[in-house]
Amino acid sequence: MEVLVVATALAVLVESITEYIGGIWWQPGQNGNRVKLMSALAAVLGVLACLTFQVDLIATLGIQSPFASWPGQILTGLIISRGSDFVHSIFKRMKPA
Repeated sequence: MEVLVVATALAVLVESITEYIGGIWWQPGQNGNRVKLMSALAAVLGVLACLTFQVDLIATLGIQSPFASWPGQILTGLIISRGSDFVHSIFKRMKPA
C-alpha cells in the first residue's frame, strides 16, 4: 500500500511540474505541438522520478524482471506520467457504487 501512496504523490508532483514548465513555454492561444511535447516531458519526468526513488508498481504486483528492477521502474514512470487525473480515475473505478 505504501508504494501506491508514493506513486500517487509522484503522479501529482510530475503533473504539477509539467504544467508549470508548460506554462512558462507556452502562452494561451499558442498550441502548436504543445500536447505532444507536454506528454513527452511528463514521460521523461515520470521515468526519472521512478528511477531516482526506485518506485516499482510492477514488482508490487509480484511480477519480477529476470534482468533488473529498472524495467518495472520505467513502466511505473510511464504510468505516473499520465498524472493525477489518471490516478483519480483509477481510484474512482475502484470505489464501490
